Amino acid sequence: MDGWDRITAGGSQHGISTLCKLFGAELLRSRRFLIPAIVAALMLGVLAALPPLLIAYLIDSAIANTVTPSALALALAGFVLFGVADGGLTLLRHRLTAAAQVALRAAIAPRMFDTGMRLPLGHFRANNHAALIRSFDDLDEVVDFIAGTMPEFLSNAALVLSYSSLLVIVNPILAVVALSSVGLTFATAIVFGRRSRFAFAAWLVDRDRRFMLIVEAFSSVLTVKSLSAHGPLLKRFGDEQAAENASLRAMRDRMGDAESASRLWLAITPGVVVSAGAFMVMQGMLTVGELVLFLTVSGSLSAPVGALCNYWEASQRSLASLDRIAKVRTADPEDIDDDDAGDVVLDRGLRLANVSYRHDPATAETLSRVDVAFRNDEHVSITGRSGEGKTTLAHLVSRLAAPTVGGLYVGTTQAEDVALGSYRRRVLVVPHAVDLFSASLRENLNLWDETYSEDRIRAAAELAGLGTFIAELPEGYATQLSSSGEPLSAGQRQRVGIARAMLRGPDVLILDEATSALDAETERLVIANIRDAMMGKLLIVITHRRELAESFPRRLIVEGGRVLSAG
Repeated sequence: MDGWDRITAGGSQHGISTLCKLFGAELLRSRRFLIPAIVAALMLGVLAALPPLLIAYLIDSAIANTVTPSALALALAGFVLFGVADGGLTLLRHRLTAAAQVALRAAIAPRMFDTGMRLPLGHFRANNHAALIRSFDDLDEVVDFIAGTMPEFLSNAALVLSYSSLLVIVNPILAVVALSSVGLTFATAIVFGRRSRFAFAAWLVDRDRRFMLIVEAFSSVLTVKSLSAHGPLLKRFGDEQAAENASLRAMRDRMGDAESASRLWLAITPGVVVSAGAFMVMQGMLTVGELVLFLTVSGSLSAPVGALCNYWEASQRSLASLDRIAKVRTADPEDIDDDDAGDVVLDRGLRLANVSYRHDPATAETLSRVDVAFRNDEHVSITGRSGEGKTTLAHLVSRLAAPTVGGLYVGTTQAEDVALGSYRRRVLVVPHAVDLFSASLRENLNLWDETYSEDRIRAAAELAGLGTFIAELPEGYATQLSSSGEPLSAGQRQRVGIARAMLRGPDVLILDEATSALDAETERLVIANIRDAMMGKLLIVITHRRELAESFPRRLIVEGGRVLSAG
């Protein structure tokens, strides 16, 4: 894995040498699969040269009338033996390469997923979701080539070398004629293969854009139906489909160009070889058996040569996919590997000192020169108009975003000196829109963390006002939810988000409009429960509801990018 990480994170442009390095790294890691597969491939190459030799011997013996029935029987047995050995070795090679592919995929896919989940929040704001999701398709492309195609490549390379050597042994002059065509075929494949790589990379971008529209459309089906926006959305899809079709057509055309050029030389070769061979037979420079042997071998040579050209084409597609993987691997991930350090206790208060923040260098500051402190035991409400920076403030306090200017302090210590993973476990944010998974209600609460007991899960659900509702469900906590939250209402989804946070017992809790979908009475009860549970801890409630805001002893207003006291 270290070799793979080093190679794939080494830049955004790669060549054939990169694929060879990856294959070398995989050869060391999966040697119990790949080394036997390579040995089987080489044995196939050697074995392929034997039947043509036997055929040439039989033809010359038949012409000389020296073939005996016992010799024919032995020859037939030899062909059967060759067939069984060829079939057995081929089956073994496929089984071994399949095992290597599965093992490599199992080792690398979790690492890719982990890398994606470590990317900063800003990376996702840049609308990179499609590229991140489809990077797993790119990974499959590379894995299939490294663990599957590379052994196939070696097998066919062994065949080409074996057949070429046999051609040279039979007749060097005629071999030069045949192998010149092979060289031209490879040269053509290399030239056209590079063109197809660029076309494939362009298609990947258009494919991702179309894919993201499909995901967004079906995820927003309620909005589409309620606004009767099917027509315009269909037109948008048609535009994206047309763009992808154009790039797909360009890619297929480049691949077709490469294949047709390669097949041109392969088609010309037999005619040239037959003509030259017939002339040499008439001149007594070649026997009929040798000519048949040469034609048989040169004809057999076209299949592995064509396969090698196809593999070259596949290598270019793998390189385009590898470039995209590298963009994910070279992104700056968050360092949250501090599980051994233990959780910190945030009991010294938090302070934003002269903090400014902008989402992008080309945009205006969302927050400007903010200087505000929070005691570790106070409950605070924050109000302000939409777009003034309340959510940004929550993300800065929770370290989901880093200040452009200024710093966050834990007591007198810079927050950057506190391990990020530990900090995030103690400072939790509940957003107004709660993301749910296609899993059970219990799994949506504990997020697959089995360290939380059933009693603790039930207590968190009760605190969020979900206890009675869950008790009335036929399957209770085993009720399956969809990613869109069915069968929960909007308010119940928000309370799932609150229960998630309370289950984890934070030192600092930020509710970012997390009760906006609740009715006033339910909101009052839930907030009262939260305040009781957060007694002696820092609670920050962002809300547009004036009555809720005024129920807190300290009130702040975000206005014009500044944080002001409301009294």
